Amino acid sequence: MNARRLESPRMQSTRREVLEPVKPCASTHAGLWLERFAFDLEANGDNAKTIEGVVDHVQITPEYKFHFNRWRKYVQENPAIFCDEATVQGRMIVGLGAESVLETAITLHRTYGVPYIPGSALKGLARSAARRLFVGEEWKEGGACHTIMFGTTDEAGFVTFHDALLVPESDTRIPLDLDVMTVHHAKYYGGGNEPPADWDSPNPVAFVTARGTYLIALEGPKEWTEKAVEILAAALWEEGIGAKTAAGYGRMRLKTTVLPSMRKSTKEKGAGETAQQIEVLKATLQMGNAADSIKKIFSLIPPEHKRIIAQEIINKLTSKSLKTKRDKSWVQELFNAAGEPLP
Repeated sequence: MNARRLESPRMQSTRREVLEPVKPCASTHAGLWLERFAFDLEANGDNAKTIEGVVDHVQITPEYKFHFNRWRKYVQENPAIFCDEATVQGRMIVGLGAESVLETAITLHRTYGVPYIPGSALKGLARSAARRLFVGEEWKEGGACHTIMFGTTDEAGFVTFHDALLVPESDTRIPLDLDVMTVHHAKYYGGGNEPPADWDSPNPVAFVTARGTYLIALEGPKEWTEKAVEILAAALWEEGIGAKTAAGYGRMRLKTTVLPSMRKSTKEKGAGETAQQIEVLKATLQMGNAADSIKKIFSLIPPEHKRIIAQEIINKLTSKSLKTKRDKSWVQELFNAAGEPLP
């Protein structure tokens, strides 16, 4: 018994040495490789080499393509399910803060190792957006429409948000990329007493991002499903899904679904282009360009929509950020249009 216990550490070490030369190939499961087979992990989060091995070599397997085609056929033939394809406008990362040996994570399919969007993430985004996009109390938390569509802790909602599966493209490589975020003042942000300084050493942290097109599938009564799709389409385009949305990650556009603001404007000649211009301005709105963008948006929208749009802008920029510029005329105009007091 004692001899076996003494040999166990040596045997484990030998296994690791034998497996260490193994490199990722086309059929490697990306999730297993990143979570269970990573060697030489860096304590500072700079694990670019481990990630590069996956994004450069792993391909979408024939088994996943068969699984996806079977699922797409099912949702397309089911009259109770609405489906549409949503394409990432840049990069997306869902599950960044999940537990991971790499310190940063990404949500990958447990069986096939490809990126996907959990239905719970889509529902959470739509649930949050509904409270902001509609003025009536029935769409607030606990309101009648909000409860019927999304449910409560005691009962399910009328609309089911299925997982959004990756649409296999002609490019067989898995649509993952290496990205890096750099912490310039680690000790300061870590809660220490040292103030940020120019001589602090930057700490690059490598993480994985996703691209591609995903099949959105919502199931339920037709009138409620259509409304949920409109809410989700607007939220995906204006806010994005997943982490780092303030930096532009996670923005998606549905292939066939027209945003509600665009649909209402197509009655007049040239209004479609105007609505699209408004959506682009809102999507790219940041504190640095806020003054000019808000002025352009207010010049394009009808007066009856000004309050709702102003509230959306305040939610996006956050009152905390706007508080530092409360003396600016455009900030005062923004809060007056929203009917809210200055922060």
